[in-house]
Amino acid sequence: MSFKFQVKENGKLLHAVARGALSIDDVRNHFDELEKTTVLDQGYTALVDLRGVEDLMLSLDAIKSVVSRQTASGASGILRPSRVALLVNSQPLYVAARQYEDHAHRAGMRTQVFLNEREALIWLTY
Repeated sequence: MSFKFQVKENGKLLHAVARGALSIDDVRNHFDELEKTTVLDQGYTALVDLRGVEDLMLSLDAIKSVVSRQTASGASGILRPSRVALLVNSQPLYVAARQYEDHAHRAGMRTQVFLNEREALIWLTY
């Protein structure tokens, strides 16, 4: 699995792209790498592109642990963006993304699932 990210717009946008099989270990490793970056502004937005994921290996408990890690991030708060747009292109990804969205909303994170990248970017800047 490949989970890569770029920081854009002077630290205001995180663009993460996942490819291949996606497991909870991949997500944890992504967060570990993300915590090492110092170029993200507080209150940044995140576009998470899952359209290249071919095999999703995340249980509901794993999805909950992702949200918990984001909402309980350290003093830097680097893992807690102000908004998260999840970009999907299949039914299984849509279902998992909606589960994430539901738990993120309960934790006070503004999250939405999109099928269209342009609409996701518009929502992130709204």
